[in-house]
Amino acid sequence: MGKGIVYVCSTVIPGLIKIGKTRSDRYLERMKELEDNGYKNCTGLKREFAIEVEDYDAKEVIVHEAFGAHQVGNTELYACNIDKVIRILSSFDGKIIYPVGETKAEIQKIAKEGADSSELPDGDYTYKVESKLDNKEYYGVLNVENGILTLKAGAYLAELTADGTNSWIATRKAMGVKPCVLESDLICSSVSIAANYVCGHEKNGWKAWKDKDGNFIDIYRKK
Repeated sequence: MGKGIVYVCSTVIPGLIKIGKTRSDRYLERMKELEDNGYKNCTGLKREFAIEVEDYDAKEVIVHEAFGAHQVGNTELYACNIDKVIRILSSFDGKIIYPVGETKAEIQKIAKEGADSSELPDGDYTYKVESKLDNKEYYGVLNVENGILTLKAGAYLAELTADGTNSWIATRKAMGVKPCVLESDLICSSVSIAANYVCGHEKNGWKAWKDKDGNFIDIYRKK
């Protein structure tokens, strides 16, 4: 088959994703169908990555086979880490359709950290930082369970000083830019994103979060 788009969507259920394909001329229509109506009784679908490639039927098969052990029944739903899927998709020759304006190198860097983060041992990790703006201490607890990273409710978040179009910044702005307490658990795509929420700016999470023995979690990172 000729040129078309292979995509991956997140769902309302953490760790459950949809991998699919569509003709290039139907991409926007298909995304609207999925995001409005869901798939196989699974709601909250959100496009995360899409690439236009030659032989898109064959490319989709490659990805499906790579994650076949995680397939949910006879569907296009998979219980696996989305960043691992994005790393494979972004390695194909083709044109990135979504996210708009991001390079393959940027996407692969983000996906690698997300994939590495999902491999952290299950447990709770802590991060404390003193803000240079008000000299107050801010903190959070990051729970990892089956590859899902959750910034726990009760985290004390510093004032937001970062600016830009990153999704974490938009989410933090929705909470207000001033220091605040996180009211409900927040799923994070990587340890750095989780650290960003706590300190209010870009931060290397591998040098922020610590395990129960006081070690930076960088000791668990794949080199």
